[in-house]
Amino acid sequence: AIRLSKEKSVLMKELHHRVKNNMELISSVLNLQSHMLTDESARSAVNESKSRVDAMSLIHQKLYIANNITHVKMSEYIKQLIQNITFTFGYTENKDIDITTNIANIELKADLAIPLCIIINELITNAFKYAFTDVDNAALSVTLNQADRQLNLSISDNGKGIVATAGAENQKT
Repeated sequence: AIRLSKEKSVLMKELHHRVKNNMELISSVLNLQSHMLTDESARSAVNESKSRVDAMSLIHQKLYIANNITHVKMSEYIKQLIQNITFTFGYTENKDIDITTNIANIELKADLAIPLCIIINELITNAFKYAFTDVDNAALSVTLNQADRQLNLSISDNGKGIVATAGAENQKT
């Protein structure tokens, strides 16, 4: 039973490694394509897709190098993700943007971590993409904690906010 478990562990590590490599290949192709595009909106769309692929690749990289191949250490992952997105949008952490994280030492199973990480990637990317235009002293805060088997995620920025459109005050939420 121990030998079978060890073999299964090796196979899972190999699977994570292959998925990570395939995603890095896709990311490289998207990167090459974005350099060939002259339309800025098309380039932006390709770069957003690349960012999503990179976020998923990072999960599999963390699973591959970890001793526990079924759980993601969220603190390590989120900090690396923020750093990657910061760099992608041309910011320098602690120079161009003030980033605050308060992430509990939580390990999540991959089947829960992957969709949560995609959501976190989207929210942080949107902050960089929309909130920080024409903002001096940009700031981003990410908090993740767990209480009574419930995850609490908070991502906030000091961006300009969403401008209300005509009739928005009458819409039900």
